[in-house]
Amino acid sequence: MTASEKIPAWIISCLEQYGNCACGYRITKKLGKEGLLETLEDLGYPCELEIIGDAKDGEELPEDGTYILTVHKPSAPAKDED
Repeated sequence: MTASEKIPAWIISCLEQYGNCACGYRITKKLGKEGLLETLEDLGYPCELEIIGDAKDGEELPEDGTYILTVHKPSAPAKDED
């Protein structure tokens, strides 16, 4: 399965249009946090993943949490001062 087949088209569309996307528990659980971020980076969307929710009993991914992907903005090149 290629990277583009792992990520639903609606996630890519939201990232392109808005720069962020609420992706949900199921896709995050399926790929794992690092797998999701690596796959998106391979597709040209370096992102951060913020998980909002209460994890229970050491659970890393709360089922009722909110999973928000945010594309890293390229930093502006520093201007040289003479």
